Amino acid sequence: MMKNYSIVLLGGSNSVMVNGLQKGLRGENVKLTNLALGSSISLQNLYELKREKNQEFLQVADLIITESNINEIANHHGYSFVPLSIILASVHWLYEELYRLKKKVLILLLPYNPSLYQYATAIDNAHRSCANQYGFNCIDMQGHYIRENMFGFYGGFGAHQMARLMSCFGQNIVKSIHLFKSPKQKVSCNANPEFRILTPREMQTSAGGGGGISLIRLQNSVFCEEAYPLQKGIRLQFPKNCAGWTLLGIHAWNNERPKNQCSSYNVYSSIRVMTQNRQISKSSSLIRLFNTLNTPLLLDDKSFCAFDETNCCTEKSEAVILNPHSYTISYFNLIDFLLAKGGKWDYEIPFNCANIIVESEYDFDFLIPNVKAIKEIIEEYCVAMRLTKSPPPKEVIKETPTPSIYLVTATHRIHSHLAYKLGSAMILNSKSLWGYIRMPYVLSYIKETHRKEIADYEARVAKNPSLKLPPLESYTDYKQALKEKECFTYKLGKALITANSVRGGGRIFAYLQFFQEVRKLKKEFRGKRK
Repeated sequence: MMKNYSIVLLGGSNSVMVNGLQKGLRGENVKLTNLALGSSISLQNLYELKREKNQEFLQVADLIITESNINEIANHHGYSFVPLSIILASVHWLYEELYRLKKKVLILLLPYNPSLYQYATAIDNAHRSCANQYGFNCIDMQGHYIRENMFGFYGGFGAHQMARLMSCFGQNIVKSIHLFKSPKQKVSCNANPEFRILTPREMQTSAGGGGGISLIRLQNSVFCEEAYPLQKGIRLQFPKNCAGWTLLGIHAWNNERPKNQCSSYNVYSSIRVMTQNRQISKSSSLIRLFNTLNTPLLLDDKSFCAFDETNCCTEKSEAVILNPHSYTISYFNLIDFLLAKGGKWDYEIPFNCANIIVESEYDFDFLIPNVKAIKEIIEEYCVAMRLTKSPPPKEVIKETPTPSIYLVTATHRIHSHLAYKLGSAMILNSKSLWGYIRMPYVLSYIKETHRKEIADYEARVAKNPSLKLPPLESYTDYKQALKEKECFTYKLGKALITANSVRGGGRIFAYLQFFQEVRKLKKEFRGKRK
């Protein structure tokens, strides 16, 4: 008889994606409780450990999985620019709290090219050192991608690896759940602060002109929360017993449909927290978000929070992306606050030049899908389908006077554009279920191969300017070739390039716009056929 397991998942958007990691973890013998939340560092994982409503799930868990390194790398080097000191403290606090639960813990270090970020290795090493300290199981995809030189191929997927790949990863974890080790015995764990979650229910309400706040229930297919809409004229007074506590984070959920060509990341509101000596202001967009404070605020007996009409924020946000169409809303849906008091706050920056090695007993890298084989299969497929050119032997390259990118007609030149290649691949692979499954891999390979072809061409021209391609206008079929730019294939690829150029959390909504554009293109070209 198959044994049943209970898994709790803590993490960021990689753990929220429906068809990704969590899909693979939802085996028929697994009860999965997903507490992950996008755009948040490990402080949100710790926050979920302290919430009263999660205690039952944590007490019966056979395995707790946590991942946060990508969000920490991204939010330190961009977005909200969370200080490294806050990230390191959050990481250490999280793992001490996990150790106190006396449960099997699995740390996932997901791939996010560390060569592009100054302190990425230090952040990853904070997780690795804690794995060694407490005896937590670890799967280091980040280190594996570095050793296998995979970022050239998979790096194009940015912060989110392919959903199907992550689903397979989750399946591998479930199949081997019985192999994971229990934490080490008798590890000292008394450095953490005391943590407290404060809800607006515990706060006094004052509203100029009367009235107060009403509790609302927010729910979608993933989350369910109670929120308190702060509006103009409403103040929430912190209880007197919060004096001496430090405010670390603010949990909010502004939940409505965006307008005016905006995504959920382009619309926002702000909350202001004031003490007698200081104030902070933080904005939150139209998603459920745990907002980490870059400068923790020490509360006093006069502290209060209010809706910030000015939106003159003192801190960057993890998930507010301004564009020309951005606008503000007239409320801030507050869920609760995370506070801390006492304990250790200062941690040394880990080694930032090479990866700390996880002890072999807790190293489970063998559960990573065979990303190298997947890459080679896709490359072979793309060559066979003539989506990319197979590289000629080195000795042939030396003798060839012109690069392979040289083409004899303007039409061929247009067909060599990335937009046309991507469009052709999407059309070809949309004809079967297997085609849809392999499509992300194929598109990634085409993009990377095209980049290398362009780089090779530019290097050759730099050495020998006579090899530079003539202007398109000089070809006899120039006018006919321009029509290729107006065909469905080219426009489809161009729409994908536009969507892929959006960075960070806004990429999700860019892809939604891409699918809308595809429908529009189909409708347009059906009309032309008629």
